[in-house]
Formats: sequence, structure tokens, C-alpha cells
Amino acid sequence: MLTEAEQKVLEAVRKRHIIRKSELGRIVEDALASAKGLVNKGLLQVVAPIGENCYAITQKGQRFAEGKV
Repeated sequence: MLTEAEQKVLEAVRKRHIIRKSELGRIVEDALASAKGLVNKGLLQVVAPIGENCYAITQKGQRFAEGKV
């Protein structure tokens, strides 16, 4: 099960497909910790397409967010 903060982070990344690490703090207070938890669960992955660490949703994360898992 996901925490409320993890759910908000996952939904934000699902809508955008990718989000910069620096943008996460605007979503919820403990967004970075939540994002790390989602990475550990395989729902997000860390990528650096623009030289800054970003979080991207995985296929598993997309299915989970859509309620298909």
C-alpha cells in the first residue's frame, strides 16, 4: 500500500511522465522520500535526460496508478 504522499507523487509523475527532482518539493512536503520509496517499489525510476536527476514512471507504476495491478 502507498502512503498519501507517495500517491500524490505517483499521480504527478503519471500525468507528466517525467518530473525533475527540484519540482517534487512543490507537490508534498516529503516528496523526495516518497519518490525514493516509489523507486524501491519499482513504480518510478531515476533518469537524467537533461543533466538533472528526474523521476520517470515505469510500466509497473503506470499500471498501478491506473488500478490495473
